[in-house]
Amino acid sequence: MPATRFLNVPNLISVLRVGTVPAIVILLASIPRGHPGNLSWDRTASFWAAFLFGVAAVSDIIDGFLARRFQTVTTFGKFFDPLADKLLTFGALVMLIPLGRMAAWVVVLLLARELAVTTLRGIASGEGIVMAAGKWGKMKNAFGNVGIPLVMLHYPHGGIAWASIGWVLFFCSIVLAIWSGGGYLISFFRTMGLRQQMFA
Repeated sequence: MPATRFLNVPNLISVLRVGTVPAIVILLASIPRGHPGNLSWDRTASFWAAFLFGVAAVSDIIDGFLARRFQTVTTFGKFFDPLADKLLTFGALVMLIPLGRMAAWVVVLLLARELAVTTLRGIASGEGIVMAAGKWGKMKNAFGNVGIPLVMLHYPHGGIAWASIGWVLFFCSIVLAIWSGGGYLISFFRTMGLRQQMFA
């Protein structure tokens, strides 16, 4: 049946999205630090890294749409798609730290949030409970997927300080990450509490 096939277009897009991560990492790692004479390459590498991130972020929307539209949702896709998103996001964020474009504590905070939510979902799944992504979590991803590449771009283009806009959007993503993480925590303990009362 189509829904159970491993090799389908949405899964292939997810795999290709992971393939952009090494390219983004290499581009950001190639940016020289403390060498004003290499500003041209700095701008070029920043632009292409941001471009690849943007393409990868858009591909996440496309593969989700195709999976639902053509009913090709698979177990692999359910697990690999969010993993691809996390690899993309944290791969970029970690590489921005040595460039001075991202604070390490922000990355640690977001990583702790993701690990906590993933752990709660795993425990709930083991109990037969599905904790679906809420609207705040989806909004967090949307703001982050736009804000991060703009921060990555760093330099003004067309007379517009894209990095400043990116930081505003990324700050919204951070706030929504904390807010939605708290929501998952409350939902988890509330659901588990009701379950224990039902089977007590």
